[in-house]
Amino acid sequence: MPRQQQISLALCFGGSYTLTYLLCQLLPLPLLWYLPLERRWVFGWPPTEGLIMGWYGMLAWSLGLGLCCTALLFAWQRLRPRQNAEPEARSHMSDLCLMAVVVFTLFFIARSLMVHELQNIELERFYQQDQLDGHQH
Repeated sequence: MPRQQQISLALCFGGSYTLTYLLCQLLPLPLLWYLPLERRWVFGWPPTEGLIMGWYGMLAWSLGLGLCCTALLFAWQRLRPRQNAEPEARSHMSDLCLMAVVVFTLFFIARSLMVHELQNIELERFYQQDQLDGHQH
């Protein structure tokens, strides 16, 4: 496989993986959820209460769609007639893909930090309320 094709496949996987992971954060998609306190798995929409982990579901979505997009690009590259794109155009496309991955990654990090802080506040309130309910009984 030519080096240019390897680079385009790697960029396709990296870009689609990053975009899918970001979209899993932004859109309400059904995910694979782990409830560590109950030691059980749930597939679907996020449970409403308690400690939940959606990382496994986001990882599954991202890997699945990243591999599908890469496989489609690989098939398209195999089936299309050979066309020699200009190196400058290929370089611009690579730069654009890498910039998109960087922007999505920075946005994801900023959003994750913000959501993480909000989730800590919510969990603290939840456990404080739980302790108050426990002392009242």
